[in-house]
Amino acid sequence: MIDTIVAYESVNKLMKCKVHEEEDMKKIKVLAAIMMIAVMLMGCGGKEIALKDFPAGDGSYSIQMNEDWIVEDMGDDSWVAAFNEIGSEGGMVMQFTKEMLQGSITDLAGFKEIVESSYVMTDLEAIEVSNAAFTNSEAYTCGMNVDNLSGEGCVAYGETDYAFYVILTVKGGTQTDAEVESFKQVVASFTETAQ
Repeated sequence: MIDTIVAYESVNKLMKCKVHEEEDMKKIKVLAAIMMIAVMLMGCGGKEIALKDFPAGDGSYSIQMNEDWIVEDMGDDSWVAAFNEIGSEGGMVMQFTKEMLQGSITDLAGFKEIVESSYVMTDLEAIEVSNAAFTNSEAYTCGMNVDNLSGEGCVAYGETDYAFYVILTVKGGTQTDAEVESFKQVVASFTETAQ
């Protein structure tokens, strides 16, 4: 009889443990489902940014930037600038032909130094960009202050046989991973038509 009672108590304990394991497994499954939904809703840092073509006024190049941005006149047909309606984010491309520079800047490092003396950039972190048009290029994420717009952005410096270029985007506030990926697409979209 004692053996039966001991066996009964052992089975009862096992059943209680089994019930707790099943309840714990349900909790784990619910938490896992919630986490998966949260990750799916967040994506990779935001929604994908649709791009459209922005040609330079002089026709020497074109680039794709955020389709919601509106072109602004920079007073130079070889520069392209576009910002959203409220001016809280935007992008610019500035071209400096080697003919115009007349040898005063001979390499990308010298060009980069000139640009960084005009625009405040902090906390530069190198990123990989790719464009076959550039014989030499560098790109960074950074803190930036451009034309009274302060925040985070990306900047790329590129050199072709014809000119030096700076491509930048800036957003008042913190940029998302999706915006950094969009910048890489912007750089990749650059095409030079001048010879």
